[in-house]
Amino acid sequence: MSYEDKNLTCVECGADFIFSAQEQEFFAAKGLTNEPKRCPDCRQARRQQRRELHRVAKRHRYPLSLEKDDPCTAASATLKSGVNPSI
Repeated sequence: MSYEDKNLTCVECGADFIFSAQEQEFFAAKGLTNEPKRCPDCRQARRQQRRELHRVAKRHRYPLSLEKDDPCTAASATLKSGVNPSI
């Protein structure tokens, strides 16, 4: 199939960007059927934001150590195990 460059508009910042023929071929090879909605800069910023949120969530979900005086880690341990570590 022959692809041609397309001009698209970013839904985040409103900037125009080009969805190149090479990118379209790549998307097709990966089985992706939708065109990108965000420009490359906004895609990168969104990925970075998701990575940061995932990193923070993971850190709070799995405390590295339980400290008796820290109510946050004690409460987390209680929720996970059903046993209060301070008792």
